[in-house]
Amino acid sequence: HQTLKDSQDNIDLFSDPKSFEDGWNWLQSQVNVLNSQIKVGNADSLAEQLKRSSPMSKTLALKVMQELVDTYDLSIKAMKMSSAWKPEEQVRLFKRMLQPYLNLLLDWGKNIADPVTIPWHEDWPLSNYLDRMEILFKDLPENDTNHLRPSPRFSVVAAMIGSATAFERHFPEHIEDMFTLIHQNLIAIVTNSNNQLYDDGLLQQALLPDLLKGILKDFNTAPFGRKFQRMGFEIGNEAVIVKYNIPLRSHAAQMWLHFDKATNEIALKGFLLGLARTRWESGRTNLWTLDKLGVLPLSEPIRISDQELSFSWKIKDLQSIPAAMEQWKFLLDMSLDPRLETQGIEGALNRLKSTKTEITNFWKSIIKDRNLKFLFERNIYKQCLLLNDKEINLMLASVAGEGMMNADEEVRTSARSLFRDLIWEQKGYVEAEIAASKGVSNDNPEIRLTAFELFRILVANDKAYDAAEKAAAKGILDKDSRIHTNAAQIFTNLYEKGRGYATAETAAIEGIKNLDAGVRSNTLLLFDALFQRGIGHATAETAAMEGMKEVNKNVRQGAIDLFIALVDNDSGLAAAEIAARAGMKDLDDGVLLSAVNLFKALIKKGISYTLAEAVADQGVTNPDPNVRQSSFDLLTVLIENGQGYATAEAAAIEGMKDPHLDIRLSALKIFNALVKKGKGYAAAATAASAGVVDSDYMVRNSALELFDQLFMKKAGYNVAATVAEEALKSSNSGVRRTVLELHITLLRGNFIQNGAAEKAAMAGISDLDKDVRNNALALFGLLVQKGTGYAAATAAASAGVIDSDNDIRSKAFQLFEDLVQKGEGYVAATKAASTTLTDANTLFYKQAYNLFNILLNKGQGYAEAEAVASVGLINSNFSIRESAWDLYSILFEKGKGYSTAATALSQEILNPNWFRRDKALTLFKLIFRLNEGFDAAEMASNAALHNADWEYRTTALMLLKALVLNGKSYTTAEQAVLFAITDSSVYVKTHAIRLFEELINRGEGYRSADTVAETLATLALANGSIDQETFNLIILLFDKGFGYNAAATCASLSILTGQDFGSEGKRLINELFSKDIGYATVEKLASERLTSIDEEVRKRAFELFTILFKSEQGYRIAMRHPVVYMMFQGGYSY
Repeated sequence: HQTLKDSQDNIDLFSDPKSFEDGWNWLQSQVNVLNSQIKVGNADSLAEQLKRSSPMSKTLALKVMQELVDTYDLSIKAMKMSSAWKPEEQVRLFKRMLQPYLNLLLDWGKNIADPVTIPWHEDWPLSNYLDRMEILFKDLPENDTNHLRPSPRFSVVAAMIGSATAFERHFPEHIEDMFTLIHQNLIAIVTNSNNQLYDDGLLQQALLPDLLKGILKDFNTAPFGRKFQRMGFEIGNEAVIVKYNIPLRSHAAQMWLHFDKATNEIALKGFLLGLARTRWESGRTNLWTLDKLGVLPLSEPIRISDQELSFSWKIKDLQSIPAAMEQWKFLLDMSLDPRLETQGIEGALNRLKSTKTEITNFWKSIIKDRNLKFLFERNIYKQCLLLNDKEINLMLASVAGEGMMNADEEVRTSARSLFRDLIWEQKGYVEAEIAASKGVSNDNPEIRLTAFELFRILVANDKAYDAAEKAAAKGILDKDSRIHTNAAQIFTNLYEKGRGYATAETAAIEGIKNLDAGVRSNTLLLFDALFQRGIGHATAETAAMEGMKEVNKNVRQGAIDLFIALVDNDSGLAAAEIAARAGMKDLDDGVLLSAVNLFKALIKKGISYTLAEAVADQGVTNPDPNVRQSSFDLLTVLIENGQGYATAEAAAIEGMKDPHLDIRLSALKIFNALVKKGKGYAAAATAASAGVVDSDYMVRNSALELFDQLFMKKAGYNVAATVAEEALKSSNSGVRRTVLELHITLLRGNFIQNGAAEKAAMAGISDLDKDVRNNALALFGLLVQKGTGYAAATAAASAGVIDSDNDIRSKAFQLFEDLVQKGEGYVAATKAASTTLTDANTLFYKQAYNLFNILLNKGQGYAEAEAVASVGLINSNFSIRESAWDLYSILFEKGKGYSTAATALSQEILNPNWFRRDKALTLFKLIFRLNEGFDAAEMASNAALHNADWEYRTTALMLLKALVLNGKSYTTAEQAVLFAITDSSVYVKTHAIRLFEELINRGEGYRSADTVAETLATLALANGSIDQETFNLIILLFDKGFGYNAAATCASLSILTGQDFGSEGKRLINELFSKDIGYATVEKLASERLTSIDEEVRKRAFELFTILFKSEQGYRIAMRHPVVYMMFQGGYSY
């Protein structure tokens, strides 16, 4: 104790790399002293002291335990905060230091923590929880410095012991999370042990503040409507903390009473734990309301996260408790019932039965705070509107105006929504117009945008026409396209109201000249809106003609785009033709493209065919490649409209010779359009032949598409077959790839002989280019589907599965699968699958297993499959083990593989990974159903049973139980029980009891029954308690005529220790006495407990004596114990 109390100098050792190991050795020596099972000198172990010693001794022991927890915590923090360590070193040390800290938790959790008084979720009893903690810790990396910090969503209160939440929802993700969780769990175990020392009567007599004692008394008597359990009691230098737990389905809640010794203030702290969804936000709103009303003031800020809502109320006097309990109950109900989540501030006011005046004044005070973020959050302001109070509405309009200028988008959006709601009620529109007019001139484009959106609302509600028109004229020139769009929409809305035409026309003329493409684009929409109302055509035509004269290319492009809009509205056709001709000669790509689009618009109107054809014919020979390409595009449009076939074909033939890539692509596009119209097949085939051997892959792909189009017309396949065969010898690998794709297309359409395709595939499979080899395999796959080329395909697949490229290997496996399905290539496929599964590269194991599956279903490869499956079953890779088991499943169906499977599983039973052991256990059970594997399983269980690790011993007992359930290994199982029944691990002992129970139920194990019963009774006496599993077995043995003395011992202990099954203990004692046995044992145990300092224990001892007296036993003992003697004299006269 003194060593820990004065340990600061030792804690400082962890800050320096030179002294770290000294500090580490010292710290581990302190941990070893407080191991629950180790005896120091002649003293009892820590676990024994906590069970048997006086309350004062227990208090001192728990204080030392708490000091160890705090010292370990400070030691880790000293290392973490030291600048002498690099982060990479710190994270490794962090996990190293945590391992003994976790071991301490596992020790105290298994041997000191009381699972009866600590709340648990039904799916996460203490043993499961601690096991998962250990697994999670092992999986944490040692090389990620992010683990020095907590993960963003972790809630330690939700994850820790006693929270009673579903642990899988709150797993620690970082080492820092694990550190915090271990620390808090150790504290929880200590405080829970402390809690058991203080019953309600003792607390009322303790030197605690009257207010705290009054609250504790109220907690025990208040009609709360929900079960809650005191789970911890902490008395520290600074505070007294009493902790309660409240189970709530898959989540939970905790309530802490916190008395601050320095300030003499009491706070009630609440924790709602579980996934947030929307309920925690609703809870925060309710808490905020109660604070604002002064009903339950908050002593610290509300904390909210994805996993937790926590708060702290100031408790001034006992009169605060009913209100606190009522509101706390609502929060708990809300966490379970989604319908209550909608009861925000209004619901809180209703529950408090507030008057209308109180409600109005409350809202006024909120609005006066000018907390815009809060007012707009979750539309809280809407509840103010419902009051229909003139003063409040004016205040809200002022708040909305202020919000419109806020840089926060959410605030502005909510302010706009508030104005909308006010305007709908014919209120606040003057303030809205002022705010919008001010906003459209702001330098911040986001604020301007919100202002324009508000103007749209005003106009839609017949307000602020003039101001909106003025703003729209300004916005149409804004560089921000969003603002420009809103301005144009405002003009559209104004048109619907019969307003703004002249202003819109003027604005549109300026907008079409703007250098920004977005502005010009939205101006076109504005002109469209004008055109739809039969106005603006002349203005637009004049503006477009003037724009064509501008030096700036963007303005010229805008002018042509305006002409397109005019043509779409059957206006300015003559001027548009002139503009289109001029645009085709422009040097700018954008103008050229717009000119082509203008010709498209004219052609759709059934005009300008001849002009467009002439312009295009002239343009395809222009030195400028951009002009040539635009001309080709125009010819494509003419073809699509049934015009210019001959001109287009001639141009495309020349275009295929053009050095520019885009021209050749455009030429192929023309041929595609011609073929669709049933024209130019011969020239198109020639062009496609040239295209597939082009140096550029895009041209080659377009040529393949052209061939596809020709094939659909039943044309061009002879030309395609010729070029496909000749081009295989090309020095360009890309060309070779393309012609193999062409072979595939030809073969699929039966436009080529199988032999020619096979020859091409064989040439491609040995190509140096991987993509060529890939296409060759695809071609072989098609040949196999057509029922030909099997031998060559088998050779290709064999080469492919050992290729250096992974895609090739994958495709080769697929080809083998196709061959095997056709009844071909069995030997080569089996060899490929076997070789792959013995390769160090595991990437293709899955495909190799799939190939074996197909082979086995064809009655092939049994021996090879069994060999690789036995190796795969013990592979470290999970997916490989699963695939191996799938392979075994098929082998089992064929009556094969039992022996090797059992041998492999025997190894897995001894694997360090608990998951793999568990899987092996499951698979053994499956083999047992086939009446196989029993001998191997028995041998494996023997090996595991004698392992030093308790987890292996547990697995062994579970495996033996599976054997017993199948009517096997009774003798081995009985010997295992005798070996394991005294195991130091409670888990091993529990499984030994379950195994023996199964043996007894099957009429086996009787030779050892008395020995097992006496051993369990001896252990129970040593521990001073008995668990349910042990008691059930004792009753079973008793019913079978075994272990009478043990039954007397265990039945007495069940009563003396106050177990829930103590009533069964009474029944068992009465049955023993009816057989006239067990008196001495019961008498002895009852007598020993009569001198206990624990009043509850003495009461239970008296209870045993009443049973003895009824059987006319226990008189002599009564004479030696005055209290029993008085009890005897008081009513028991036999």
